[in-house]
Amino acid sequence: MAEEALTIIAEVCGKWGYDVFQITELRVTRGDAQWLSPVRDHDSLVVHFSMNKFNIPGVMEAAAEVEAALAHLAPRAHWGKLHAMGAEVLEERYGAETIAKFRALADEHDPEGVFRNDWFERLVFGDEGDHLELVLEAAPAESPATVR
Repeated sequence: MAEEALTIIAEVCGKWGYDVFQITELRVTRGDAQWLSPVRDHDSLVVHFSMNKFNIPGVMEAAAEVEAALAHLAPRAHWGKLHAMGAEVLEERYGAETIAKFRALADEHDPEGVFRNDWFERLVFGDEGDHLELVLEAAPAESPATVR
C-alpha cells in the first residue's frame, strides 16, 4: 500500500511546482491505540508536506487533489495540520463514535469554547461553512521576494 501511495503522490505532486510544495517528509510510524491518533490500529506511512505560505490557494488546491487521489486508501488527516478533508470525511475516517466521544469531552472540559476557533468548530463540530474558507481568508496577500 505504501508503494501505491508514493506512486500516486509523486504523480500528483509532480505537476505542482516549488511555489506550492517545498519539502516532503516521509515517516514510517508504528500504529498505536490512541483513539485520536492518525495511526491508530495500523502501522502507517506518514507523508508531510511543507507548503508555501504565500500561495495558500495553490496549496489547498494541490492538497485536495492529493487527498482525492489517495481517497481509496482512506488516509487520516492530522488534526493539527492543514488539509482539505471536511468534517464528514474526518468522522468517516476516525469513526463516528470516536468523534462523538471527542465532542463530548470538548463540551465537558471547555463549555465556553475558550480553546476553540472557527476552524475547530467547523471541522470537528461540523458547524456551517467550509473550514477551508478560513484558511484562504487568513492567507498572506503578497509573497516577499524569493531568494533561490
